[in-house]
Amino acid sequence: DVERFVNSQYYTPRETTYIRTYLEKLKHAAGFRDILKTASDLKNPLDIKKILYTLQMAAEEAQKDPRIFDRIEIKGDGLWATGSKKSVWILPYDYLQNNRHGALLLDQAVDAWKADPKRQFEIWNAGQVTQDFLRAASRRGVKLQWFRLWGGGKNNAKV
Repeated sequence: DVERFVNSQYYTPRETTYIRTYLEKLKHAAGFRDILKTASDLKNPLDIKKILYTLQMAAEEAQKDPRIFDRIEIKGDGLWATGSKKSVWILPYDYLQNNRHGALLLDQAVDAWKADPKRQFEIWNAGQVTQDFLRAASRRGVKLQWFRLWGGGKNNAKV
């Protein structure tokens, strides 16, 4: 899978290096090889960006605490990361608001949380999150963080 990923014609050399670096930081988590296989199969540039952004956020946290995640896997458009204390759904959206799509994401998040209520649950998003989405998440008991992956560093909004 590593050779197939590195030789993929669908990734730029920079993207290949970034993803390899992110997976190296997450290598202790079960499922990282499955993510490498999934990344090797991607051909759509948008899907490549989604996996790149979600892995970046997970790897940045793993750099601070290498054991933060025990397992990682692709779930929908994002990355599901589970640790001993919390589960995180890492999403790649530029803009997340309380519309039909946002409500669907919150429904999926709450369903996942109900399946494992002993862990704290959070959503991390790559881009901006609107105030109405923050309020909707808060009403549903979902904690939220967002990151600015382009310029300005990380903006935390914990609800």
